[in-house]
Amino acid sequence: METPHVPVVPLSFEKISPEAGLARGRAFATAMQSRRSVRYFSSEAVSREAVESAIVAAHSAPSGANRQPWHFVAISDPAVKSEIRVAAEKVER
Repeated sequence: METPHVPVVPLSFEKISPEAGLARGRAFATAMQSRRSVRYFSSEAVSREAVESAIVAAHSAPSGANRQPWHFVAISDPAVKSEIRVAAEKVER
């Protein structure tokens, strides 16, 4: 399997004070503690651009050996979404 060429992007590092680091860490922990998993979703449409932006961000998530072997599929057809849901619920049972 051939690995596609991915350009190396140099790290842009912002040095902050220990106090600022602690404040950021505490703010992040607070945000994570308020996070909840949700199974009730809005019926409002999401723009294709917003979905693509989220995929770009998700694609950079860390992985073993930094290979990012992610595969994403954006489904907009309600019938296909329904089929996927039925199949996923069957697997969960």
